[in-house]
Amino acid sequence: MHRAAAVLLLVLPIPALSQDGSEPSKPDVTIRELATLLAETLDTKPFQKEQTLKEALEKLQTIYRDKDKELPIQINRNAFKEENPDAADLDDTPVKLPAFPRRMSGSQLLRALLAQAPTNNAAYLLNLGHVMITTEENASLPNLLGRLIEVSFTRRPLELALKDLYDQTGVAVILDARAGNRAKTPVTAKFTGEVTLGSALVLVSELAGLKLVIANEAILITTPAIADQIMREMKDNPYGLPPWNDYRNRPGSAPPPKRVEGAQFDNAWGQFAAELPRSPGERTQGPTSQGLAPGKFGGGQFGAIGGGQFGTRYGL
Repeated sequence: MHRAAAVLLLVLPIPALSQDGSEPSKPDVTIRELATLLAETLDTKPFQKEQTLKEALEKLQTIYRDKDKELPIQINRNAFKEENPDAADLDDTPVKLPAFPRRMSGSQLLRALLAQAPTNNAAYLLNLGHVMITTEENASLPNLLGRLIEVSFTRRPLELALKDLYDQTGVAVILDARAGNRAKTPVTAKFTGEVTLGSALVLVSELAGLKLVIANEAILITTPAIADQIMREMKDNPYGLPPWNDYRNRPGSAPPPKRVEGAQFDNAWGQFAAELPRSPGERTQGPTSQGLAPGKFGGGQFGAIGGGQFGTRYGL
């Protein structure tokens, strides 16, 4: 009795090739994907032995690679050299984490490593395709809001437009839940690389009948009445919170970020600030003059906003 021979065919997928015959490059890691990676909890034990920052960053990348994930990291060496021309190479900085906590998120771990830079001014940004290690001034909110952007919206609900801006810039915005249906207002705008991110945020807010408020490192879009109240409280400081400079009053710290003088963002803000009542001769300060804790969110004068107390934070 003959048995039919069973033939098992194993079909392997053939990678798609580009026109020149090479494998197409992988798409860039999105800012949202990078944020998700850095939100993962990691074991700090591999970093509890003294090593150079370069070795620690390579070890961090290996940890993600072992999970079949990529965490591209770049260092803006020119920025560090410009601010601290006589400082040693950042790569050679000795770093070591304490025994506790035993676990922390990737973002916390990265900040703990960068905090050990002798220049005391290292921070990081999420850019499309990679994590950029740079100076606190470069990572400061005034600097980010002063960047030119190129994006267009056609009847795009405000809440989705804010997500689009985050995906392009990595700057998260909190949309106040008290804005109600205005969050879904369709906005149409085209920014062709000649408008800053700050101006774009002001304008799309205005198109929805809302106002932009920057309280230290938190960006909030809310109703005009709430914006007015927040700005008055920031000015009078009824809670007795320390000014921003006090947060960074430590030896060797870099000077506060420079204001983006003349930027379209300042001009757009000035139009809103001019609406606030003030005594004769008193100049209403724009949001960037309130002081900003660079490269971080949620730890400043109105940092509680960043925890979702007031609404949805678009981006993260």
